[in-house]
This record gives sequence, structure tokens and C-alpha cells, in this order.
Amino acid sequence: LVGKADREAPVHVGPRVARVLWPPLRRQQAAVLDGPPARAGTDAGVVAGLANDVFATSRGNPFIVVETMRAVADGSVTEGSVGGVLPDRVRELIAGRLERLDERRQGLLATAAVIGREFDFALLREAAEIDEAAAAEEIEALVRRRFLRVVGERIDFVHAHVREVAYRQLLPPRRVLQHAAVSRAIERLHAPRLHEHVERLAHHAFLGELWEKAVAYGRDAGHIAAERSGSAQASVCFARALQALARLPETRETLELGIVLRQLRTGHHFALGERAAYLERVDEMVALAERLGDERWLARVGATRANALWFAGENRAALESGVRAVALAETVADAHTLVHATLNLGLICNTVGDYRQAAARLSRAAELTAGEMARERLGRTLYPAVNSRAEMARALADLGQFDAATVAIEEAIRIAESLKHSTTLLVARMDHGHVLLCRGDLSRAIPSLEACFRELQAAGHTGFASGAAGMLGYARAMTGHQGDGILLIREALGHAAQGRRTREALFTTYLSEALLLARQPEEAATVAERALSMSLERCERGTEARTRHVLGEIVATRVDEDGSAAERHYREALALAGELGMRPLAALCHLALARFGRQRGERKTRGRHLITAMAMFRELGMSSWSARAEAEARAG
Repeated sequence: LVGKADREAPVHVGPRVARVLWPPLRRQQAAVLDGPPARAGTDAGVVAGLANDVFATSRGNPFIVVETMRAVADGSVTEGSVGGVLPDRVRELIAGRLERLDERRQGLLATAAVIGREFDFALLREAAEIDEAAAAEEIEALVRRRFLRVVGERIDFVHAHVREVAYRQLLPPRRVLQHAAVSRAIERLHAPRLHEHVERLAHHAFLGELWEKAVAYGRDAGHIAAERSGSAQASVCFARALQALARLPETRETLELGIVLRQLRTGHHFALGERAAYLERVDEMVALAERLGDERWLARVGATRANALWFAGENRAALESGVRAVALAETVADAHTLVHATLNLGLICNTVGDYRQAAARLSRAAELTAGEMARERLGRTLYPAVNSRAEMARALADLGQFDAATVAIEEAIRIAESLKHSTTLLVARMDHGHVLLCRGDLSRAIPSLEACFRELQAAGHTGFASGAAGMLGYARAMTGHQGDGILLIREALGHAAQGRRTREALFTTYLSEALLLARQPEEAATVAERALSMSLERCERGTEARTRHVLGEIVATRVDEDGSAAERHYREALALAGELGMRPLAALCHLALARFGRQRGERKTRGRHLITAMAMFRELGMSSWSARAEAEARAG
């Protein structure tokens, strides 16, 4: 079971009992104890997983390993729920040891358990309200009795399970009092630097039912988590603050604060791709704003509602709501609300394909966030000063204004770097990827999108990560890696179906084009028809134009077609691209019609479209597409 070195543990011999102190087992040693009690016929993979869970629970304590496996064997603990579950015999043993302590030491250990797994001497003494000498003496006794241990300058429980049992032995009313005592002790000890302890204060104030403080500290803790790009943690903090707010008497101030906290939460629903939760928070905000009957709050909530509708793919309603929100924000002359409303309307215009209006709205949002306002996040997941410029770059790229787009995206990235907010910077770099994709500069887009996807995924920002996945998948498919590309686009679409739908139709178009390149024309056609239906239903005219171009490419591959359908798709795409100002797509349509004219022997038509395509690619600086147009010229 153990090696020679492990057997050389200290031995204390009494009159009848030899006491051996075993050091914690290593993972491989603990696994020896896991196998025999596992149920007969259990799959080896399940046993391995069980061993990992048992080791995580026991941290190598042989007694806990054995008792956990016995609990699995007798069915009192199921194999799938071992992690963190303490067997009854272990719990009873620890409880018995605690009960043999005198009342003062039990109280001190209970206070320590409320503070947490690790704590410092000053906080324990202050929370327990005993003098320094007595506290030191009692802690020394608890260390000798192997309940606590000293780790550097701090004190720790010898095992998390000791703390768990000590905590659970407290009756609920006593727990509340103890958490409140710890919260007040932190305030007394760290009065000049409370901002450094906000997360702990929020936790203890909430569990100590100090509701006003729980609201204030919870909000501050959420802001801190958001600045660290921790959307999941920030959302939990704001949710707890809202729970605490609900325990306070209703006043105009609490109603207003309820809107603010919900708005703060919506930004993290956005980042995490939580569509249903986002819409639920907005409905709550609308109800509160209507109760207040205040135009300023109605304007702010209207801007958030527009964003939520856009997030859910309801673009027509989002556009109407967004226009109303901007008008109302202009009327009430609230700078922060105007930033929200203008930026949100710009985002919606981008999605519906009104790129000129999007660029104008986003340029206005960029102006509103100049100067000191650039450092204000305004409760959003991304800093508006960066988000407005990056989204403006996307709109300009779709219009073919690549020089202006480059200026905008470089300014967005520069501001993001100065703010040191990782999520904002990653999303800005992802938007730079869109500019590069529009220009056909895939070799530069791919490494940047790979880094964005990897880091956003690691941070748990599902909504943003799926955006990076879709763009990266498309870029890989366009460079000959259709297998990897298709998998990534499908992954992005899976997330979009459950969460953020703003690019679902576009990524469906990407998938159809990737499938065509992978020589799967039938599925490509089916997917393209779905993308067309989705873009028409959601009023996404830019995506509609792209999809019609792809449909032309798909139909053109069919040998049994007379060519009329392909030509119709190309011309419909060209007309819509012209109406929307999508010059890069218009150039692609001209190139497609030139190639189509060559195949049909229509030299005059071919020449006209080819000359136009070559001139447009040169003017737009789309060098990779210029090379393709020149190759087409040589082909015929």
C-alpha cells in the first residue's frame, strides 16, 4: 500500500495502543484502495473517474478514502456523486472530536469555520471578540489537537471536511449572527482599505442578513469581477445583491437600484450567451420603469430592451425599440443613456445590413465616449468607447471603406490596451478579424482569431467565443481546411441557437459556403436555403445578399442546370449589395458573373463584369481577390 519512506512515520506507543501518524497518500497510492470496493463489472473508465473523485474528496487521507469507497459499495453514496460528499462515518468521527472540545474552543472553531477555510489571526480574534493572549492560547491548543494548522502568516483548517462539519453544526440563527460578526470585524480591521475586501464583505453581509450592506458590497464585488472580465462571478454578485435588495422595504430608491442591478446583470447574460435570462431581466426592468413613470428610466430601459431583442434575433422589434430609445434619450438629455441607446442602435443597424446608418450611429457613439468617458464601462460587458469604434470598423469594412475601418479598429484596440480589460480587448481583436475577412486577408485573420477563440473560451465567455469560432471556422474553410472549419462553424451555430442569435444567419451562410468547398453541394444548398429563410425572417439584408451570392455559386456547379437560376441569384445579390453599399460583395458578384459568362461563351458580358471586378478589387485594396480576377482574365 505504501512505500518504505511512508512507513517511517512517527510512532507513539501507549500502554496498549500504538498510534501511527500516516502522511497523506499520493494519488497512485490512494487508487490502490479504490479498486476492490468498486462494484463488480464496473467499467475501467468509471473506476478511474471514481478514483479521481475520491482523491479530490479525501486529499489522500487513507481513512476518508476507505470510508468513501465503503459508502459507494453499500449504496449510500452513488458513484456519480462522490466528489465533495463526506461519508457519514467520517462526518460522525469529526463531529465526535469537535464535541470533546470545551465550549470556548468549540466557539472559536465555529467562528473560524464561518470565516472560511483560511484566515488570519487578527480577524479570528476580532470576530470572536476575545483578547489577543487568550486567542493565541486557544489557537495553539487547536493546532496541537490537529484541527488547525499554521500556513505562513495565516491559519488553515487541517482539512476542508473539518471546517465543513464545524460549520454544519452551527444552528441557522447562530450562523447568521456569526457571519454578521465576521462582516463587522472586517470593517473594523480594514476600515481604510475596505475596497480590498469587498468580495468577503459581500459574502458575509449576505449570509449575516445585513441587507443594506449586502446590496452595496454585492454591487461593488460585481464591478470588481467585471473589471477582471469574470462575467460568471459578476453575474452571481449582482444576483445576490438583488436578493438582498428584495429584503429591504420598497421605496423609489430601491426600485431605481433594482433597475440598475438588473442592467448590470444583463451585460453578463450577454457575454455568457444566456438569452432567456437576459430577456427575463429586461422584462423585470420594464415593469419597474413603468412603475416609476420616469422618462429617464424609461429611456434607459428602452435602450436595454432594444439590445435584448437584437440579441434574441428579433431585429424588426429591436430596430423600432432602438429608434424610440435614442429619441427619448435625446429628449431627457442623459449622457449615459444616450451612449447606451446610440451604441445599441448602431449594433442593430449593422445586423440588419444598414451599414451606412450603422457607421453613422456608431461614429456618434464614439464621439459621445471621447475623453474621460472612454474610461467608463457604464455597466456594460465591453467598454463603449472600444465597442463603438470596433463595430464601426465592421460596418465600414462591409461598405469597403477599408482605410477608415483600419483607423477605427486600431483606435479601438489602442483604447482597449490602455484600459487593460481583457474581454474588451479580445472582442476588439475579433472585430479586427472581421475587417480582415471582408478584405480577403485570411493569412492575417486566422492567427488573431485563433488566439481570441482560445482565450474567450478559456474565460467562459460563451457568446463571444462562439463568434470567434464562426469567423475562424470560415477563414479555415476558405484556406483549404474545410474539415476543421466546418466543425468550428457548427459549434458556433450550436451556441447561437441557444444563446446570442445576432450572427446565426451569417454563420449559416458561412457553413453553406464551407460545405460547397468541401464538395458537399446538396447539403450546402439545403443550408443556404435555411440561411436565406432566416435572413429574410430576421430582416438581415446584408446576410441575404451574401446568401444569394452563395446560392449562385452552388447552383453554378450543377451540370444539369441551364444557368438561369445561378445568374438570377448572382444578379439579385449584386442588386442588393449595390443598394446596401456592400462594395466588396458587389465586386465578388461581378467576378462570379464574369466566370459565368466565360462558361456560357458570352464574351461581351464576361468582359464587362471582369473589368468592373478587377477595377473594384484594385480600388478596394483586396489584393488576394485581385489575383483571382487576374487568373480569371488569363483563363479566357
